[in-house]
Amino acid sequence: MSRRWPESQVPPDDEVMPYSDDETDDELEVSSEEEPDAPPGVPPPQEEPKPSEMGWKVKANDRPYHHLPEFEKKVFLCIKKSRYSGNAIKTYKYNVLTFIPLNLYEQFKRVANLYFLALLILQIIPDITTLPWYTTLIPLVVVLSITAIKDLVDDLARHRMDKEINNRKSEVLLDGRFQEIKWSNIQVGDVVRMKKNDFIPADILLLSSSNPNSLCYVETAELDG
Repeated sequence: MSRRWPESQVPPDDEVMPYSDDETDDELEVSSEEEPDAPPGVPPPQEEPKPSEMGWKVKANDRPYHHLPEFEKKVFLCIKKSRYSGNAIKTYKYNVLTFIPLNLYEQFKRVANLYFLALLILQIIPDITTLPWYTTLIPLVVVLSITAIKDLVDDLARHRMDKEINNRKSEVLLDGRFQEIKWSNIQVGDVVRMKKNDFIPADILLLSSSNPNSLCYVETAELDG
């Protein structure tokens, strides 16, 4: 004898209304809430597009375009510079004006040199010292001088290496024809023509290749080490 359920008490069919034990009461309450209907005749609100954080734009073979004011950023007060970095390589640390102060600053960041400097200052005061001040000054000057000479030699080698790399030449499309210019003078948007076994002068995008399958093979030995 089959039993009939009243329509208001018919149990839910699991195949139609699946229920998961993993659901919590809060999730069930949220899912049961219905969103309010929009009034008739009123279009749904449209989300405003978010402005792009990066406004980078590049035009191929158009140098004046990348020097427009919109591509400049303020560095200090009224001083502005281009948002696009140059292609010159700079690995050296010092120049003629900054060598002495910057090198001394780096050397006195070491605890040993700072200790001897403080000891030298104390020895200058005659009431608290029993040794002449030059007994500390001479060894300190010798150590600082030897270190400075070593740093100078290393930095001069970096200057020569940077100059050699920046003076390499590549063929760039200028004024309707390809011209050889230095790597340091390559700018954003320049069209560079490269040949077999040429060094890549900058971060570039392949536009075309003479290979029948439009392929280009790059050796990354200098990057991988």
